[in-house]
Amino acid sequence: MTDVRTASRAPAAPAAGSFSRRKRWMARFRLAGGLCLLLYVLFLSNVVAFRHPLRVDWTEEGLRSLSQRTRDTLALVREEILVVFPTYGQRDNPEQVAYLDVLARARQLLNEYCAIQPLVKIAAEVNVFDRPDRWLEVKERFDLDASQVNRFLFFAGGSKELRQAVTPQDLAAFGPSRDPAIAVPKIKAFRGEEAITTAITRLIERRKRPVYFTQGHGELALRPEEARAAGPAGLSAFLHELKTEGLEPRELSFGISREVPDDCALLVVAAPDQAYSREDLGAIDRYLQRGGKLFAALGPARGTAFDDLLAAWGARALEGRLEARKSLPGGGHIYVPRVPVRAFHKAHPVTRVFESVPRFEMYLENARPIASGGAEKGLESTPLIEVVSREGEGYYLVSDRKDPELPKPGDFELAVAVEQRAPERPPPGFRRLGTRIVVAGSPSFLRDQSFLTGSHRDFTMNCIAWLLGEEDRVTVGGQEWAERMIKASPGIQRFLFWVPVFLLPGIFLCMGAFVYYLRRA
Repeated sequence: MTDVRTASRAPAAPAAGSFSRRKRWMARFRLAGGLCLLLYVLFLSNVVAFRHPLRVDWTEEGLRSLSQRTRDTLALVREEILVVFPTYGQRDNPEQVAYLDVLARARQLLNEYCAIQPLVKIAAEVNVFDRPDRWLEVKERFDLDASQVNRFLFFAGGSKELRQAVTPQDLAAFGPSRDPAIAVPKIKAFRGEEAITTAITRLIERRKRPVYFTQGHGELALRPEEARAAGPAGLSAFLHELKTEGLEPRELSFGISREVPDDCALLVVAAPDQAYSREDLGAIDRYLQRGGKLFAALGPARGTAFDDLLAAWGARALEGRLEARKSLPGGGHIYVPRVPVRAFHKAHPVTRVFESVPRFEMYLENARPIASGGAEKGLESTPLIEVVSREGEGYYLVSDRKDPELPKPGDFELAVAVEQRAPERPPPGFRRLGTRIVVAGSPSFLRDQSFLTGSHRDFTMNCIAWLLGEEDRVTVGGQEWAERMIKASPGIQRFLFWVPVFLLPGIFLCMGAFVYYLRRA
């Protein structure tokens, strides 16, 4: 019997399904839409983070945290503020090494300002050595002088006419260097936030105060064409610094105006060599009587009657000029009119800041010593800089080079600051004058050939700040400068070798092998 078995077929597997054309396009559309949505979320997150940054400061000194005062100031910014940062670094110059370290920290701090207030922008950051062509372009665009490097320059206004400068001396306090030629000065304190916020505040207030220079009595040239004709004796570098501080230099000729203008923030008399008329002196005296500010640098000429006016206001110029004795290799001596100045007043606001700089040094040519006076007006005269004769270094006051005999060496004051002091028992109705005067015995430190050497620029601008009542700009203070360095040892050197060379690559290699094993499994 034949066994007939009916083979039952198993149901056939359904054919692999496939997307229809419509489903495929819908998938692509959802993918594109998801990508667009993801990009939009990323863009929106960046905008929100840029406008309202949340920054975490892990530094012990709070280097990345701005004070509430600074935040309130930045909230008042209503127009674009551009920052130019030109550097001129010489790593074989110890002073510049310290300055560049301070500027580098301030540059990082400035990032916080830009993050909180987008209207504060870095317009140009250029190294003069590496990009001289770029530096020439920046100089022309912002009307800068070749000497305005190693500082932050802030610009505001439609034509960038408002400007402020922040130098390393504004940003930090330095200790004296044991040997400025080989030892890097110690940085004692960092006050970058105070300096930068002050500069921005002045731009917000749109302060551009006029500074009048007397002309017509043989004073140093003020106009650009006259300054170029005068060559290194011009005042172009000084004028650039004034403009950078938000001041506007103007001419004052008493032949045109018989009075010092009411808007005069500061009157400058730079090395007159011709006589002042009684009317001219009367105009200056009336300006001082109503609380004016005067910065005078005396020239070698005497008998201009301007000396008598200064003597009545507490700064009497002595007859003669100062000479320094220098020793020759053969044992002799020579007398030169260029006098080095290294002594300064330790407490006056103009000069006390020099306690915190690597080195103080000025050179005055044909200087006339200044003596204190004017006590009858209740004036107080403070010597700012002086020369002190000692063994191997003598200073002499001579009246005529033809005189064979030189007087004995002595100590001489070469600049004084004058202001009125309040009496111990002021009479009824007493009103203290706001008059302030600085008189220097030589104009040589103002000239282009020497303005940017030594401490000439710092001394001059400190005098200007004090005269304008801005002593806080030349005071010392701020956050302690902390440097953290890992001391090298054999154990640390081994750690720094084995961890990046073997340990970290080994970790990632093991992780990759583990992931490969999982995928294969």
